Amino acid sequence: MLRIKVPATSANFGPGFDVLGVALGLYNEIMVEKANGVFEFIWEDDSGNVMEAPVCAEENLVLTTMASVFNQFSFKCPGYKLWSKSCAIPVSRGLGSSAASIVAGIYAANYLMGGKMTKEEICALATKFEGHPDNVVACIEGGMVISAVGEDGEVTSSQVLIAPGLKLFVMVPDYKLSTHMARSVLPDSYTRADMVYNVSHVAMLVTALCHGDFSKLRVALGDRIHQPYRLRLIPGAEAIFEICRREGSLGEFVSGAGPTLIALVPEEDTNFAERIRPKLETQVLEWKTYELEICHSGVSLEVI
Repeated sequence: MLRIKVPATSANFGPGFDVLGVALGLYNEIMVEKANGVFEFIWEDDSGNVMEAPVCAEENLVLTTMASVFNQFSFKCPGYKLWSKSCAIPVSRGLGSSAASIVAGIYAANYLMGGKMTKEEICALATKFEGHPDNVVACIEGGMVISAVGEDGEVTSSQVLIAPGLKLFVMVPDYKLSTHMARSVLPDSYTRADMVYNVSHVAMLVTALCHGDFSKLRVALGDRIHQPYRLRLIPGAEAIFEICRREGSLGEFVSGAGPTLIALVPEEDTNFAERIRPKLETQVLEWKTYELEICHSGVSLEVI
C-alpha cells in the first residue's frame, strides 16, 4: 500500500503568471493498494469514518487521471482500492486543488504500474493534463519553482531558495471561482510596456526572495498581466489588500486564478492574524484564514 500526500500550491505569486508556483503546508492525502478484480474508492473523513463521496467516479479527478495514465501506457489495471484520507485543500479557490488531484492520480497509477515513470516524466505528464506547469511542478518538487516550457514542449524547472523570515497569511472566501472564468477576463494581447513591467518585477521578486531583501517585495509583487483583471471578480479584494498593508504586511497577491488572497508577513509578527481576522468579518464575503509555511518537500510517498 502507498500513502500519497500532496500539498496545496499557489501559482503566479504576483507577476509570475504561469511561471512561478509555490507549495504550501496544506495537504490532501490518499492511499492506494493493489487488489485483483476490485476497483474500489473509499472516501473517509479525518476521523476515519466512511462517507459518501462528494462526486461520482467519472468526475473524480484522481480517478480520471489514473485512467488517463493507464490509457497512455496501454496498461490494463487488474484492480485497486483507493482511500481518500484527508482533503484539506479548498476546491476552486486558487490553491491548486486540481494540480494536487492530478499529481496524486499520476503517482497512484505509477505505483500500480510498478513504477514505470521517472519524476521528469511525471512532471511532463502532469503538465500535459493540467495545461500549465506552475502548480503541478511546485506540487511535485516543493518550495518555490520557476517553470519554463521549451519550443519542444519540454518543461524545465528551477527551485527558488527563499530566505527565511516569511510566512503566508492565506485568506479563502466562501465562494468558488473557476480557472476558466478567471482566464476569460484576461486580454488577448498586452503592450510592450506591460510585458517589460512584468519581466522586471518577476526578476526583482525572485532576487528579493532569495536574498531576504523583503523591503522590496511590495514593489516586486506588482503585476499588469492578470491581477488587475481578476481582482474585479473578487468582492472586497482591494479593501482587504489595503487592510493588510495598514497592518504591516510586506505585500499581497491573488493566489493562482483566485479568489484566495495571500499576504506575505514577517515571521516575527506573531499577532498579524489576530489583527486581521476581525476586520475580515466586516467584508462582503466570509473568509477562512490560514497561516501557512512553505512546503519544501513537495509530494511525499510512503510505502505502508
